[in-house]
Amino acid sequence: YDMLQRCRTVMVQHARWCGTLGTQPDDYLTLHDKELVRQCRVDTYRASGPGGQHRNKVESAIRMVHLPTSASAIAADQRSQHQNRQIALKRLRRRIAHEYRRPEAWLQQSQLDGEKAADGELPEILIRMLPWANRRAGIGKGNDRYQAEQMLLDVLHVAGGAVAPAAAFLGGSTNQLSKLLTQCPHLLEAANALRRRQELKPLRAQR
Repeated sequence: YDMLQRCRTVMVQHARWCGTLGTQPDDYLTLHDKELVRQCRVDTYRASGPGGQHRNKVESAIRMVHLPTSASAIAADQRSQHQNRQIALKRLRRRIAHEYRRPEAWLQQSQLDGEKAADGELPEILIRMLPWANRRAGIGKGNDRYQAEQMLLDVLHVAGGAVAPAAAFLGGSTNQLSKLLTQCPHLLEAANALRRRQELKPLRAQR
């Protein structure tokens, strides 16, 4: 009953966000931390392993499951439950970005025809992530980064996991996009998961 009630609550919240804020109901990465946590089941448990005797005296470890997407993350790095909660939330955002595809929100299959995206076609937050873009202003390691990585993987997904058409659409070369995808181990893992589903060879980190 608790799970059913929580799911109903999430559905009501989706309708409210979509109607009052003008956001799409699956645009989870734009939500504030408190809003995102309200969509989650949060469990605490006692962590095992290194950390000293104090680590096992309280349930300081955190497990978060995002109910709409089933993405999950755990954190048992610190003795503080509050710190572990923040770490788990950050990891959850990364998991949503890397595992949950939503290209239909801004991208169509017909757009990846081997041509560069038209001016204004790419979201600004994605452009800031592209090293070869003239308007690059840089992007940090926070939520903006996760949103940009989600969009980047959306492009790769629509391209069927193939780097060449995705790179052409983004205005870069195959080598440039390959380098970008392989710079971060987590992003590389997500890109290769897409490619495996298309029976393509995995990308390898460039030296």
